[in-house]
Amino acid sequence: MNMRTLHLPPSIRTSLMLLLFLFCWHLSESSLASSLSGAVSGLAIDQSGSLREIKAALTLLQSSFTEAREKNALTLDFQKLILSKAGECTSKIVELSQADSLPGTKKQEVKNLLVTTRDIIKEILTLNQKKVEDLQEHRLDQLNEENAFFTSAEWQEPQFLISLASYWLSWNGYYTALFYPESDTTRRKLLEEAVSGFARTSIDFKEESILVKSLFGRAFCYKEMQHYDKALQDFNLILAKVTRDDPLYLQSRFEKVMISYLTGNYETALHQSQELLDDVGIEKVPLPFRDQLKKLQAKIHFALLEKKALQPGKEVSGASLETLHELARAAETNENLAGELYQFVLDHAATFANLSSTELGSIGALAVADWHFNQKRFDRAASLYQHLATTADPLIKKQMGDIYFRLGYCHCQNNNWQEALVCFETLFEKFPHAASADKAACLYYAAAANTYRDNPSGGSYDRYIKAIKCYFSNCPDPQSGSEAHFQLAKYYQRKGMREESLKEFSSVGKDSPNYSEALYTLITTHIDELKSLDEKGLRHSERSKKLYKDTLKRLEECRKKVAEQAATSARSDLEARLTVLLAQLYTYGPEGKAEKALETLAGSENRFSLLKQEQLILTTKILRIECYQQMGLSKKAEEEITSLLKEGAVDSQRWYLATDCANRYYNKTKALRYKGHQEEARSQALLALTFYEKLSAIAARNNSFTQFYDALKIRMAELYSDTGQTAHAREIYLEKLTHDPQSSDALYQLSLLYEKESRWEDALATWKKLSQGQQPGSYRWFESRYHSAHILTTLGKIKEACDRITVIQVLYPDLGDEELKEKFLKLRDEFCTKQDKSVTSNER
Repeated sequence: MNMRTLHLPPSIRTSLMLLLFLFCWHLSESSLASSLSGAVSGLAIDQSGSLREIKAALTLLQSSFTEAREKNALTLDFQKLILSKAGECTSKIVELSQADSLPGTKKQEVKNLLVTTRDIIKEILTLNQKKVEDLQEHRLDQLNEENAFFTSAEWQEPQFLISLASYWLSWNGYYTALFYPESDTTRRKLLEEAVSGFARTSIDFKEESILVKSLFGRAFCYKEMQHYDKALQDFNLILAKVTRDDPLYLQSRFEKVMISYLTGNYETALHQSQELLDDVGIEKVPLPFRDQLKKLQAKIHFALLEKKALQPGKEVSGASLETLHELARAAETNENLAGELYQFVLDHAATFANLSSTELGSIGALAVADWHFNQKRFDRAASLYQHLATTADPLIKKQMGDIYFRLGYCHCQNNNWQEALVCFETLFEKFPHAASADKAACLYYAAAANTYRDNPSGGSYDRYIKAIKCYFSNCPDPQSGSEAHFQLAKYYQRKGMREESLKEFSSVGKDSPNYSEALYTLITTHIDELKSLDEKGLRHSERSKKLYKDTLKRLEECRKKVAEQAATSARSDLEARLTVLLAQLYTYGPEGKAEKALETLAGSENRFSLLKQEQLILTTKILRIECYQQMGLSKKAEEEITSLLKEGAVDSQRWYLATDCANRYYNKTKALRYKGHQEEARSQALLALTFYEKLSAIAARNNSFTQFYDALKIRMAELYSDTGQTAHAREIYLEKLTHDPQSSDALYQLSLLYEKESRWEDALATWKKLSQGQQPGSYRWFESRYHSAHILTTLGKIKEACDRITVIQVLYPDLGDEELKEKFLKLRDEFCTKQDKSVTSNER
């Protein structure tokens, strides 16, 4: 139903709408306070876990109060609720500010939140003070019955809110004052205002709990203002009003002990603390409060020791020593007390320094050891640290990583490298996550290096390498990194760990005395890789180009560094080696700069002869052969080979160098042929043949190399075959078979050669002879059978070929391996299937 369905006159309908609006407006005003109260009541401030949550709560309190005031909805209950929540915020802010996890940077944020809370409370206080002032100014003169007015809600409500606001404002002021330095006038002003506020609420409120808490707050303010007599009066008043079960009872008695301590009445304070425990019963004292009391007792004991015994030049008395022992025993189960004891002994270490480890106790001994350490008295510090390293004290065990670090440091300072090494090895084995691990790693490396220097045995070397690895893993800024990288590189090099070794050599800096050696090693390794890439037919690859560029840069740097050295035979030797390396780089690099390599080597053999470097002379000859080969000067290459392997000059060194070179050309031939570079492959094969021919001739005459003769001849036959010189190849295989009729390699190669020459009958007979000497089912047995079947098909003997294939397939279904199986099946499908169809047709 709506207004239209009533069919009312317009004037009446308008009046009703106006009445409805006014009713809704009044209803909205009365429900606003309820709505705001619900939102504020829902704030679970006591469960807040961060200052951000408190800040959000304060924002809601401020906005709710402002909205209620603007819409005239500030009821008594709502204002009480705002004050209550503001008080909760003050308590929670203080609690969060005391949390161990709160960073120091949050101090200003905490103070700002307390000030914000204070502003909210003060706003309610000011508002109600204004109400009272207005009532006094405008209402009192018109009253007939003053008593009735003063007991009315109009007067009593603002007075109550003023008292409640003063109470919370005082607590807020007290806690805010603690964030200011003692010399700051703001601190003093806040404490004085808090005292006044607590004084007012202790009079205004009849509730005993508010009265006691007001006295308690005022007593704290007096204590901070160092008005100790007034603080004691308030604490005594509290004790007279509360029972022993009330938490304020314990706290007030504790504060009385604290005041005695702060005023220098140490004996009284000690007596009061013990009396408190006796009166209440230690089992009834909550554990956190008990720890707090023990910590205070420790401070009192420290103060008594300092006052009575710890005078400059005065020996520690028996009573004082007993007190120290008592504190040490208490500290064994209390980490906070242990910290206090440590700091106290450290502050008075000069007095305690002559006591033994037993007299000092673990915490005291640690403090004195650290004092000696800071004074650079490393012998005395080491003695105490050594004793502590064997202690069972759980609190000391938490410091054990640092103890081993300092003990190792002391040994290093005294050049006791072996002892230092043991300390650091223990530290990283048992306490790898110790705070001092980064500094320890640097000293660990130094201790291991010096131990190895003094005793270069295998065991100390392994420990040295282990220390280097730890050094790089833990030291944030290795100062001796270059030398450590070099030593680790040499270690990996000896272990055959090539990649790891090269990585470490690459990390050696110019500050290392072994920088030139590291460069030289990298250069030779990279040139070897360039030779390998060339051998594999990858001379023009991206890897080869990069290697060439990097190696040339390193080589030029190395030559420059060597040139700066004083002229010695060692320098001349290194310069000669670098000359050869540069020629090798030009020779095996991606561009193959043969002419430049020959220029580099010009006149080198005479210089190398003066240096008595036979190895360099031979390497130079090999390089010239390669250069002539690249330049297409095969005749000159052959002349150089002849010079290298001249009669009577070939010793084992020349033999192996020439063999290695021949094998390199042989491998290069195969790689080029595989890639389809037939002409270049032939050129390399002919050069390899020249080497092998010379070497085989020497092997035939020289008993020192006779054992290589057959292998060389077989390699020559293979190369003869590859270069079309089949007659020479056949001659070698037949010669081999006259001496060794069952030579598998000779029969195999000869069979292939006969096939190449289309001498099918000879090939068939040779394959047959080869298969007879092989184990049935072996790879070469299958291969010889396949070739025999294939030759039979070539000779037109299809049935015989197919019969052989069928028999092999029945006996050995797998037909050797997958590759041979595929060949067999292809041969069968091509010839035998047709034959089967033909036989079937004839039978019909």
